[in-house]
Amino acid sequence: MIKVVSVVPQPETVKAIREKTGMTETALGAVMGYELRAWQRKEAISDDLSQYNKTSLRPGEYNMLMLIAGVHPHYRLDKAFTPEDIVRTPATAADVRRLRMALGLKHAEIATLFGYKPASWQTKEKPAQRGVKLKTGEYNFLLLLAGEHPSLHLTEK
Repeated sequence: MIKVVSVVPQPETVKAIREKTGMTETALGAVMGYELRAWQRKEAISDDLSQYNKTSLRPGEYNMLMLIAGVHPHYRLDKAFTPEDIVRTPATAADVRRLRMALGLKHAEIATLFGYKPASWQTKEKPAQRGVKLKTGEYNFLLLLAGEHPSLHLTEK
């Protein structure tokens, strides 16, 4: 059974976990697939930005962040994380579909785990769709869940 944390974290939590990694906003943003300003919005305290300028991590990204920091409640990485461990090549639609199928999950199940609506997830599996692609952190977490990450592996706590 796949165990993920499905909550969307508060910005204060994201910042605290990033600080636990010892990484700067720039470094962690790059690891997770964001430019600095976009990552800063993930950590912005509610009063610091207007509601139109805030963004939050999706559950797949949050789970990857917790793994990097060593604070995931269900899993840990088999070795200490380094930024060089991140797969930076964007996921193709075929990759996303293959990994979902390797996990034995239906569209609705994987969409729920990663915080998407089923129709939104389906666009990630169709070539030439204009849907939002998986972010780097989400793709790496999906690779880990499927046991196909080239340099990291999950172990249950």
